[in-house]
Amino acid sequence: MRRLKAILSRITTWPVRLWRAYWAVGTQLRFPNVPNKLTVFVRDHMALFRETGTRDHLYLEAAGGVIAQYLNTPVFAEDADSFWGARKVNEQGDLWYGYPLRVILIGETLFLLRNTRGFEEMCRRLKTRALRPPYYEMLAAKTFFRAGFDIDMRPETGNLGSDFDFAAIRKGLTINVEVTALQEKEFYERTAINALHTKRRQLPKDKPAIIFCVLPEQWEKIGMDLNAWSANVANEFFLSGIRRINRLVFYLERHIDIGSQTTGGFINVSNTFDNPNPYFPCNFDHIFKGGRSDMGQLLMEDALENPESLDTMIKRVRTGEFFEWVDSFHDD
Repeated sequence: MRRLKAILSRITTWPVRLWRAYWAVGTQLRFPNVPNKLTVFVRDHMALFRETGTRDHLYLEAAGGVIAQYLNTPVFAEDADSFWGARKVNEQGDLWYGYPLRVILIGETLFLLRNTRGFEEMCRRLKTRALRPPYYEMLAAKTFFRAGFDIDMRPETGNLGSDFDFAAIRKGLTINVEVTALQEKEFYERTAINALHTKRRQLPKDKPAIIFCVLPEQWEKIGMDLNAWSANVANEFFLSGIRRINRLVFYLERHIDIGSQTTGGFINVSNTFDNPNPYFPCNFDHIFKGGRSDMGQLLMEDALENPESLDTMIKRVRTGEFFEWVDSFHDD
C-alpha cells in the first residue's frame, strides 16, 4: 500500500515538474545567457516586493541583483560610490529621488548589453573606476545597441589613434566612439573645446567616428544658453580642419525636481552636430532617435504631479528585455 501511494505521489507531481521544466527552458530561450544564480535571486528572493507589492520595489531589487551579479558591487551599501546618489536630502533621512532611478537604469542596461562582445570590459571599467565616466560610456553603447549594433570594448592601449572607448559594429559598418565626461566643476568657456581636441587624437582616421561630450548637470543652472554655446563649440571644432570626427554629441542628464529632492526624475538630453567634411561620410539618423527634450520635460513634470499620468508614463518607459524578464517571474 505504501509503495502504491509513493507511485501515485510521483505521478501527481509529474505535471508540476514538467511545467517547471517547460517554464525554465522557455525563460532560457527568451532570455539567454542569464546566470542561474541571478535567475533564482530574482525569482525567489524579492523580499521588499513581497512585503509591499510595489512594482518599483520589484525592479529596484532585481536591478540591484543584476549589478551585484555582474559588478560585484553592493549598491545599497553605505560606502557605495557617491555617483549612485544615495544621499540624504532632509532631516527625516529620505534619499534623493534619483538614487533608485539610477540603480534601475544601470541594472537594466547591464542586462540588455550582457551578450555584447565588449561586456566583460564594460563591467571591468564600472568595477574598477569612479562610476561616472564608465556610466556614460555604457549609456552611449546602449544607444548603438538599440539601433542594432554590437559593442566591442577593449582595454586601453595607451596609443594615440587606437585608444578610444568602443567600436559599434553592424554588418559591414564600424563606428569608433569616444566618450568624455567633463568634470563636475564650474563652467569654463574653453573646457569642452580643449577636451574635444585631446579626445579626437585617440580615434583613428580609417573609419567614421563620434565623440560624446557629457556636460555637468549643474551647468544648466548658470543661466547660459547651452544649445547656442554647444553649437559654437562644434563650429569651432569642425572649422579647425578636423575630419576624422563625423559627429559631436553633447549630452546632459537633466534633473527635474518637483517640490523637493525626494520627488522628481531625470531625462537624458542630447544635442548633435555633424561635420560638413568628414573623411568617411555616414548617416547616423537611424541611431540617434528621440523627441524634443522640452516636450519630454513637460511630460515628466505633468506625470510627477498627476498620478494617472505617472502610471501611463511608467508603463511607457519601463519596457524592454529587463522588465519583461523580471515580469516573467512575477506576473500579476
